[in-house]
Amino acid sequence: MQFYREIDSTNRVVKEALDHGCEQGFCAAALKQTAGYGRQGRTWSSPLGGLYFSVALRPQVPVEKVPTLALLAVLAIRESLVDLELVKDPAELQIKWPNDLVLPCSDGQSFHKLCGISSEYSNGGVCVGMGLNVLRHAGVVTDGRYQPGYVSDVAGPRFEELAGFDAQGALRPEGAQVIVQRVVDTLVGYIPQWEAEDFAPFAEKYAAYSYLQGREIRIANTMDATQTEGMVCGIDAAGRLLIQTPRCEIEALTAGEVHLV
Repeated sequence: MQFYREIDSTNRVVKEALDHGCEQGFCAAALKQTAGYGRQGRTWSSPLGGLYFSVALRPQVPVEKVPTLALLAVLAIRESLVDLELVKDPAELQIKWPNDLVLPCSDGQSFHKLCGISSEYSNGGVCVGMGLNVLRHAGVVTDGRYQPGYVSDVAGPRFEELAGFDAQGALRPEGAQVIVQRVVDTLVGYIPQWEAEDFAPFAEKYAAYSYLQGREIRIANTMDATQTEGMVCGIDAAGRLLIQTPRCEIEALTAGEVHLV
């Protein structure tokens, strides 16, 4: 692992490492980014108080299966936070398809986004980038599509031990590296089974944590034009979101922005 207090982008470090032939599991992590970004190149606010890291993967699968890597990554983050006892109640950590870790609000109709994930091809490999909000911080800025959530909002018994902060409001490097390494080890540990059996072995676990299950949603394209509407009824073995349309037909979605209705 290459660990930084501050860097422009951990994605950049990992993509350059992939270009130079690094092995699967190489990771770059930082306490602050000055040029972080998420899915579709969107800016990811990366102030002190969060944890930002990227991992190099070299999946041996057909290219059409690669997008489910991001679904594996959000499972790995959720599992790691629970196993390290960083959250008090695991039921509060839910997944909004395809790869956002969220904290549902008490109104039942909104959520706070705890973690975002991106994935990019680079020279025969994939760079999976992850940004985790750990401590509530005034420097977090969003694009208005969601409200940020923080691990500290649901802190568990080992939060202070592993996610303690220094005088400048950054995570202590020792604990931060323990968290990152657990996520990377978990994600890389998933890979052999995923390569052999696709997303199918993980679909049931993913569905159990689904924030969208049973909710009415609309799916929009990048221009916010509605593509389809319906009620979420599951996740299939290929990681596609299953919805029942008003005509009682089941559609399997591979992409799109999800909005509650």
